[in-house]
Amino acid sequence: MYWGFDPKKIIELNWEQSVTLPGGLRVTATPAQHRSNRSFSHDNKTLWASYVIQAGHYRLFYGGDGGCSPNFKQIGRQYGPFDLALLECGQYSPNWPWTHLWYGQAAEAAVDLNARLLQPIHWAKFVEADQPWNEPIAKLLPAAEKLGVKVNVPRIGEPYTLGDLPMNAVWWDFE
Repeated sequence: MYWGFDPKKIIELNWEQSVTLPGGLRVTATPAQHRSNRSFSHDNKTLWASYVIQAGHYRLFYGGDGGCSPNFKQIGRQYGPFDLALLECGQYSPNWPWTHLWYGQAAEAAVDLNARLLQPIHWAKFVEADQPWNEPIAKLLPAAEKLGVKVNVPRIGEPYTLGDLPMNAVWWDFE
């Protein structure tokens, strides 16, 4: 077992490689800007990636953990437009500016990807950086509005169905 998974069920992809899973879900690994390590002696020995996910007529982009780079424009040209882009918007710091998107960069990346809807991720569950836990979303929304980007902000664990109106209740502003 590898992290609790049967190794025979793990599929490794390099950038620009795709796999179609049972049921027709197609996943393509795309470039990302971050770093990888699980210990000091294994720094950057593995590839980090973002993903294009095609499910029926829907196209999603999952940015995972990554910083601002020209990759977003290239991915948008090659695979877009996207119905939904899941992009991080938190845990940013001047100490590691290349590995995490700042709030304004998440909105710009959504534009570069040609995403119809942005769902910020990686911001409300834990605090790793210096900003308050809800600062990223409070600053992302005006930046996205300025660029004409629609934003979906469900509560943690709340499901969202593609095609529904974006969820935008202000549930995080209670401090």
